[in-house]
Amino acid sequence: MSSTSGGTSISAFSKTIDATNLTNVAVTITIAATNSGNLYWRGRYTYSIEFSNNYKITKTAGEHGTLSGASTADYNTSVTITASPSAGYRVKTLTVSAGSNVTRSGNSITFTMPA
Repeated sequence: MSSTSGGTSISAFSKTIDATNLTNVAVTITIAATNSGNLYWRGRYTYSIEFSNNYKITKTAGEHGTLSGASTADYNTSVTITASPSAGYRVKTLTVSAGSNVTRSGNSITFTMPA
């Protein structure tokens, strides 16, 4: 993209980066403005961007028991959450709101992140 007004010219471009397999990126942007070919302003800005494949796991137990297991997990890893009912109670349901490869065994439920 280029813009010219009264002999002043500013040029810009855009670049899309596939961040699928990246954990961090450093981007340096240099901006220069000219007037009739003479440089009169330049700025350089560097931005660092960090990506994370770590997801938060929210567990909500009923009033007569607890849930144990990881609070975070990396993308595409297996997670097991275990329910421990209070004395005299049993586990009625264990639910994963979103995820893949969900299996239940006894008082535990296992799924693959992200969920």
